[in-house]
Amino acid sequence: MSAPLFPQRDWPGLRSWLITVFGSVAVFEFFAILAWRNQEGRLLDFTTAVIAIPAGAILLLTLASFVWTILGKASFPAALGWSARLIPFTWAVPLFDLMRTYGNGLVIGPPKLNGLDILIASGTAGILPIESGISIGIRLGIFAFVIGIGIVTWTLSKSLWKAILGSAIVSAVTIKIISTVSLLALWKSPFAAEGWTALPFEISRRATIVMSNGYWWRNLYERFPTAIDAQAEVAARLVESALVLFSLGLVLVFIFLILMDKRWSILKHIYRTWGAFDAALYSVLGVVFASTSGITSSGGATCLFAAGLFILLLLALRFTMVLRRDLSRLEADERNRVSQPILRGDITIEGAKAMALAGELYLLFVAWILGWPVFACALVYLSASNLTRSKLWSQNVWAATIFRAVGAGALALLAMFFITQDAKITTMALTVVTIAALHRVFIELFWLKRMVT
Repeated sequence: MSAPLFPQRDWPGLRSWLITVFGSVAVFEFFAILAWRNQEGRLLDFTTAVIAIPAGAILLLTLASFVWTILGKASFPAALGWSARLIPFTWAVPLFDLMRTYGNGLVIGPPKLNGLDILIASGTAGILPIESGISIGIRLGIFAFVIGIGIVTWTLSKSLWKAILGSAIVSAVTIKIISTVSLLALWKSPFAAEGWTALPFEISRRATIVMSNGYWWRNLYERFPTAIDAQAEVAARLVESALVLFSLGLVLVFIFLILMDKRWSILKHIYRTWGAFDAALYSVLGVVFASTSGITSSGGATCLFAAGLFILLLLALRFTMVLRRDLSRLEADERNRVSQPILRGDITIEGAKAMALAGELYLLFVAWILGWPVFACALVYLSASNLTRSKLWSQNVWAATIFRAVGAGALALLAMFFITQDAKITTMALTVVTIAALHRVFIELFWLKRMVT
């Protein structure tokens, strides 16, 4: 039943799919700028425009495709390819608000929903409550999207309860993303009754208190070159982006564990190795040295987001690095009869390339949310990893060792910057980088000697 709706040709490959999604989202953001403004009437900030909104679109499209795959027994790649066609329909949402205000647009802020309102909004696809702080156009857009998910699910499965379940899942996730600040206000004391019945101004006040110390760190402006507004506003945007990326990471992991046939074999190859141990060791080294600085995080929901994103960053970094390495060594591994997922048939070459690209893009997005110093270290690690596979250096025995040592030092420094919330290159930072690099060189010399003998 799913073949006519989701033909396999609808999946053009991850690169083409991402270009389509980012291009469609860019047009949506253009219309959104005209229709919705903050109180200062400024253009969208960099993080929201480049990371939060595109990542949110990818999250919802991926989730919708997963719902159709599980409940409607569709092909996930084909469903994912077809889902990209939905984005242009979202252009009507800001255009509707723009036309009904006669071209003046709206000044909107974050929704001020208490716990009961969030449940009501999830159950009604955003239509209720009326006084939610969400514009009419956005509420109608959410409702149409959720109903559309249900209709497609019913078309695939011919089951009413599956259609309702699919719509409920997508509605809950969409409302969760939109009501980020309200959720943070509730999480400050989730078991307190007033968090579930508080008035809009109380939710706004509590959310401001949660965000007053910034998003998890102290030196907010030093860590983020695009932080140009009040600290609480910048922190709110960063937390919104963090929540989207954290949710996207969990959804991607869940999809991999559910849909990948040889998942445990692939995960064992990637994470149950000495290379994974070394990567974890360098991160722990940076954390241990950073803990001696005496700096502690502010705690709370924002700190939990940061810690979760840091773990997902490390997992994505190792995941994409191993896949890229296996792809570059296919011919040599085949000659030497090395056991690896691609040669075993656990994953196709195109599948490995797609997952490696997704992992790289995801970890760079997460690294940016964790701060410019973390992003810079992640970029250095990826660059060093790519240089080890470059054919220009294949004749130089020491080149790969040097590049891996640089990557080890960058990874340790990344962890240290994350914990200390400080980008200063101190004696401690240099010590961390040196120890990690020397350890990598020692390991490389040990293995080279072993290979020679």
